[in-house]
Amino acid sequence: MKSHYEVIEIKDNIFHIRNIFEPLQAYFTLIIGTEKALLFDTGVGFEDVSEIVKELTEKPFIVVNSHGHIDHCGGNYYVPSSYLHPDDITHWEKTHKEKRINALRLAENLPANFQRDKYLAALPGKTLPLRDNIIFDLGQVCAKTVHLPGHTTGSMGLYLESIGLLLSGDCIRKEILVLFEESTCIPEYIRTLQKLKSLQIKNIIESHSASIMGVEVLDALLEVMQKVNLEQARIIKSKRFSVDEVYAYSETVKGETYSILFTPQKLQ
Repeated sequence: MKSHYEVIEIKDNIFHIRNIFEPLQAYFTLIIGTEKALLFDTGVGFEDVSEIVKELTEKPFIVVNSHGHIDHCGGNYYVPSSYLHPDDITHWEKTHKEKRINALRLAENLPANFQRDKYLAALPGKTLPLRDNIIFDLGQVCAKTVHLPGHTTGSMGLYLESIGLLLSGDCIRKEILVLFEESTCIPEYIRTLQKLKSLQIKNIIESHSASIMGVEVLDALLEVMQKVNLEQARIIKSKRFSVDEVYAYSETVKGETYSILFTPQKLQ
């Protein structure tokens, strides 16, 4: 099974994992404590995520979702229950079948034993409401939820205060997507970035890269996001998005390029 996965131990007992068949290049993250483990997201769900978890730990595990998109919740039907912010539950329950079809359309390869009909008919396990400031004690490591409205209204991060690590899902990236119906407006996204600056964060791990970012990315994103405007943005087209009119505003800050992909409605 591991041959189908890229597994990176980014910190002691913290594994960043990506299925090689994943069309949207999303990682999910396993945090292992002395008593239990926590799986942050489940990928698109082409294979049973519980199998790779069981190869890495024998401890029982819970599932927490960063937000309600298919590349983060698609594997939820392999587990009996998962946590998701209430703002994203309705969207996930309404769209997961449609998004499975889209994931298959984007996939270049599929596992040899993949059952398309079973995947399309799959139903998620029980979805439990997730709130801000919930602490999951895994045994000698605690993960605290942080509400990060932006990419979606119900986006959540996990903050491991003892090591200053934030798992940010899709909220903190060098390419920010604030273009979906379920996304917030850019001013609210800015408030989320400002909120994160009050935490003692040292490093940030996002869900579409194996690179560890420093906390300075927050200042860079704030600088860029506060300058977003239509006049200096360009229109882009991509089969990744169901939205017709997507604008991209980009700037380079200290040698790194940051892009905000948005629709005009999200400017205010």
